[in-house]
Amino acid sequence: MEKEEFKRAWLPLSGEFYRAAYCILESEQEARDILQDLYVKLWNMRGSLQNIDSPLAYGTRVIRNMALDRVRSAQYRMRKDNIVAMDEISPSNAPVHSPVERGMIEKQMVLRLKRTVEQMQEPQRSVMRMRLFDDMDYGEIARKTGLSQINIRVMVSRGKRRIAEAIREYL
Repeated sequence: MEKEEFKRAWLPLSGEFYRAAYCILESEQEARDILQDLYVKLWNMRGSLQNIDSPLAYGTRVIRNMALDRVRSAQYRMRKDNIVAMDEISPSNAPVHSPVERGMIEKQMVLRLKRTVEQMQEPQRSVMRMRLFDDMDYGEIARKTGLSQINIRVMVSRGKRRIAEAIREYL
């Protein structure tokens, strides 16, 4: 595929590709980055693009997969950072010197976390359990509960804020 043919077939679709990426990433900069990555990828494989029947469908699928990969890698990094941060937790009023004290504080914090989740109203309680303890994504929770993904995100955000307030003395 020549340069002009590539421009004619693929560049007019950039708005569609951008919207698909933005819907997943919810960030203009991230969507632009993914769009640029898509065009680099398409240009590098321009020799095999002539076999594609629907450039819009193909490009949307590729950009969707690239955006989902970026979201998943960001969630993985965030969870990994949270685990590291949880390992470094100690009470703010006194340093913990012995492993026994540290273990007791961690147990108290986990109990406080569970108690806080148990005190939440039912839909939020179930959503928080699925998200935090069962490690489900928003789509899985939506299918299981019948709630919208936006509603689930709001519940998780408010639940995390409530949990953070409950375990603040341990941080």
